[in-house]
Amino acid sequence: MPTISRMYDSYTDAVSVVHALEAERLPDHHISLVAQENARGRTAEAERRAADTDATTTTPTAAAAGGVVGAAVGLLTGLGMMAIPGVGPLVAAGWLATTLAGAGVGAAAGGLVGALVDSGVSREEAEVYEEGVRRGNTLVTVRVPASADMARVERLMDRSSTIDWQNRRKEYESAGWKPTRQSSVTRGSGETLGSSATRGRLIAADKVEGTTIYNPAGDNLGSVEDLMIDKISGKVAYAVVSFGGFLGIGSRHYPLPWEKLKYDPNKGGFIVDLDKQTLEGAPYYGDDETVAWDDRAWGKRVNDYYGTRPYWDMP
Repeated sequence: MPTISRMYDSYTDAVSVVHALEAERLPDHHISLVAQENARGRTAEAERRAADTDATTTTPTAAAAGGVVGAAVGLLTGLGMMAIPGVGPLVAAGWLATTLAGAGVGAAAGGLVGALVDSGVSREEAEVYEEGVRRGNTLVTVRVPASADMARVERLMDRSSTIDWQNRRKEYESAGWKPTRQSSVTRGSGETLGSSATRGRLIAADKVEGTTIYNPAGDNLGSVEDLMIDKISGKVAYAVVSFGGFLGIGSRHYPLPWEKLKYDPNKGGFIVDLDKQTLEGAPYYGDDETVAWDDRAWGKRVNDYYGTRPYWDMP
């Protein structure tokens, strides 16, 4: 499931974005807010207004969801306190708070960076968000379901002044900042990610799901949804990719020949050297379509489009 993150200088700006997402009937259990206890713009009055507004924007989907912080009565009415080493006391709600607390979906051993990397955010980006939260910024993160319009979600999250994480990282580094958490990040299953992942070549197939796809310029194109593996040879034939945020279409799934993806250990994601025009004309299937994966004529059409050899012809 693709993850979209935005950081705001003002807590009240972040809160207004959460309310806008709730008003669009995005389920609360897909939204998360994390901030320092003394985040900029966070006052008792701001909290009261946020809770009052949130109580009136609770979605039926959210009210029906259970087991997630804040899901029963609106996201912000479920804000809880927690302490993260190196960041300090936090107020948090939503799926990211649940992950950090180690409930329901498994604890992330790498703190806030670990939880974000585990959800598909690149380590470089996650480190900036952790440092930003430590300095008083507020982070809003959304796991976008396939049924949602990713482009619409991004527009809502950009309605308030957001922080460009790449520029902010340069600012931090020019002032002498260095990431404090250089150790490996561990998933609940014990698989190591982050810096230690670059030392090994193997990964469980289900852990590839959600990994971010970038173009050579470093722009976030989307994420891996699934892998298609030949049961006889064991070869990975295709990565099924969602380019919803980049193309503005959230309900299309693009089978990409595996050889088109190149892993970048610095980003913790895959690089795909394809431009928007190429992707817009690429073969895809919709949510309600059944794909004949064993149809070699169909597979040849996909590989011919990308100029790659079919997996069954490779040694």
